[in-house]
Amino acid sequence: MKSGHPKRELTSEERKVIRAMIEDGAPREKISDELLVSFNQINGFVAHVRNKWLTPKEMVQRAHNYARARARLNGWDCLGAEECENLLSEQSGRCALTGFKFSNKIGNKNGKILRYPYRPSLDRRANTKGYEKSNVRLVTQWANFAKGEWTEKTFVQMCRAAADYKK
Repeated sequence: MKSGHPKRELTSEERKVIRAMIEDGAPREKISDELLVSFNQINGFVAHVRNKWLTPKEMVQRAHNYARARARLNGWDCLGAEECENLLSEQSGRCALTGFKFSNKIGNKNGKILRYPYRPSLDRRANTKGYEKSNVRLVTQWANFAKGEWTEKTFVQMCRAAADYKK
């Protein structure tokens, strides 16, 4: 089911009303019809409300919690939360591989909210070691997913090829 309302620029008052309606549990069809807003725009608001638009420090805390759970499961060491926050400031809030600034920007495909590709993730340089200070860096989630599939060299080659490609 698609909304017949076109996407348009929203006023700050409309944004507040949409957030309030989402928090009250109003279905997106009702919000769309009452405010003449597209479903895609409402989906974006739903994601923001549910995730409460995390600060960089909170994003790193989530990445640390995931890494700590994974380390415990595999019997690895894991650095502390404070050390992760130090990494954030050492890296100036940017991905160690791509230089992208960490953010809550949402990945969206055909109106479906996907992951948050620009949120920080702890990357283990050597996959045979745990989450030790000398073995980790903060990278964007999408870079960590790609690096999980390929070597860092292949990842860099692919990024360079994409940047150099001209149609």
